Amino acid sequence: MESRCGTCNQCVKACPAQAIKGRNFFEHESRFLRLDVSKCEKYFEELKGADRLAVCGMCVYACPYGRLGN
Repeated sequence: MESRCGTCNQCVKACPAQAIKGRNFFEHESRFLRLDVSKCEKYFEELKGADRLAVCGMCVYACPYGRLGN
């Protein structure tokens, strides 16, 4: 799977937890180089604590290549 990120940073901008580091995707590279999982977990815990549904996915939604048909 080839990286299509280029200079795009829409996922970084969309992340409410500021967990995405802005590093381009490379298939065999650890996700921890691109994503601070602890920030995601903290964000979900805050949502639960506020009695809100702990669902996000804003990074996937913002990705122009993650949309259907691309």
